[in-house]
Amino acid sequence: MLNIEHINNIYQLDPTSDRFRVCPNCQKQHMVKHRGRDYCSDKCADDHYNNKRRLKLSYEKGGTTNTDEKNELSKPQPSEELINNNIAILNRLKIDGKKGSPFDIQYLDALGFNFKEFTGRGKLFNTKPMDHCYFLQIGQFRLHRIAFSHVLISKNKLL
Repeated sequence: MLNIEHINNIYQLDPTSDRFRVCPNCQKQHMVKHRGRDYCSDKCADDHYNNKRRLKLSYEKGGTTNTDEKNELSKPQPSEELINNNIAILNRLKIDGKKGSPFDIQYLDALGFNFKEFTGRGKLFNTKPMDHCYFLQIGQFRLHRIAFSHVLISKNKLL
């Protein structure tokens, strides 16, 4: 059975080989035993995955982490003026208090609604997990897409 040291000795870090890799985590050049492998060790694979996950969670929460801050994406802060404009547009719409009301995305866009400005985002749990469905929270309103060109807007009475 071949091991990593044996492969490294055979190929001597041959960059032309199909087994030559650069570890995405530590940037170490190495030869792999299996062609589907990219990391130099299991620890590097785990560290890289955990760092990516921390950055993603931090980005979704809007905070920062201490790990690798130079690679972290900064989440843009929502513009109060644009959010207030969105809330004013939503207040002018006639929305069913119990079920919410569907609206055409182009119609909302024509009114000046900015879908990139919202106060929060959450996962819809009454859908299939593989659908990855989310809602946008804008003040006391929730929006989620029900068709390619339509969103359902409901008003949350608890806020």
